[in-house]
Amino acid sequence: EWSLGVALVMEVWGGRSRSLLAGLIGAAANLGYVIVALLSLQLEQIAGTLTHFVSAIGISDGWTTRLTSNSAWRMLMVMGTLPALLTFFIRAYVPESAKWESERKSGSTSSWATRDLLGVLVGSLAALTILGLWTPMFEVDVWVRLFGTIAALAVVTAGYLYPVRRYLARSSSSPDFSRRIIGRMAIAACLSGVALLGTWGSIQWATNWADEISHQQPGAKQWTMFCSAWGAVLSSMVAPLVGDWLGRRITYCLLCGCALAATWIFYLGNTEYGPLFLGSVFLAGGATATFYGWLPLYLPELFPTQVRATGQGFSFNFGRIIAAIGALQTGALTTLFKEIGGLPVACSVMCLIYFVGVAIIWLAPETKGKPLPD
Repeated sequence: EWSLGVALVMEVWGGRSRSLLAGLIGAAANLGYVIVALLSLQLEQIAGTLTHFVSAIGISDGWTTRLTSNSAWRMLMVMGTLPALLTFFIRAYVPESAKWESERKSGSTSSWATRDLLGVLVGSLAALTILGLWTPMFEVDVWVRLFGTIAALAVVTAGYLYPVRRYLARSSSSPDFSRRIIGRMAIAACLSGVALLGTWGSIQWATNWADEISHQQPGAKQWTMFCSAWGAVLSSMVAPLVGDWLGRRITYCLLCGCALAATWIFYLGNTEYGPLFLGSVFLAGGATATFYGWLPLYLPELFPTQVRATGQGFSFNFGRIIAAIGALQTGALTTLFKEIGGLPVACSVMCLIYFVGVAIIWLAPETKGKPLPD
């Protein structure tokens, strides 16, 4: 939904106020975390009443226990499906963009073929294989994991790119155009992967750490997420505005530096749960989430209308696969650094990925001041 939504919003507005729109997209996404934190607080406070209600509507005691135990996280997950209802209104009232309609009428989108999505299916199965290799429930030799991951990642890449390659071949695109699109997708995927891994491998463990150092104080996890999410909402609005001012590449470097510093301050500067902890998680949550305002600004600027949604969708979601593989290592690093700090040190080490982002961004084009490509 993210890739389609970003492309649609940017095209419907005709490329105007792109930084403001990117900030709103990033802020809205992180506002969801604020709502989740508030819902979780309420569910925890009414756990007893919730248990009686669930039993009263005829759900068995076993299912009642499952739904309401452990801060009622399963009930919270069920509530997380409710926004799907909005898709009915989107389908009924949100128009297609004029840019896309123009491309469709000209026939430039007709070279897409549904059968090519079988490549995506194969890539998805390979992605699941990677997760299976690294999941703790399976005892797999480390070398099997490493070589299996490399092989499966190659299959994921080939599968996800297959529809794009077939489309470019059928649309009579020049070899230079095809290489440029594929190259930009690869670079953008790495930039997204750095941003996502920086978040998943570090600050998203903050709630676990809050639970640990507060000795499972009621509300500690929820208030940690609440503060982190509000920092993310505000920073997502600011990041694209800075990108318009300083340029996309310099801004990305600045965001990497701020995210690294803020995360280290949070994890290495706290020893107990309290106001300082919540203040620093607000800063760290904000710094690591700035990319979610920068990405919807920059990714649409890399691709023409005919491949915009697909190009940025691949870039962002392939980045998720990279981040998932890396984030699974946080647990292993926590065990490795158990004697010298455990989770805070592991998350601080994971943040070194931002140095990779600083190097990669200079391979990407600067798009400041340029219109969305047609």
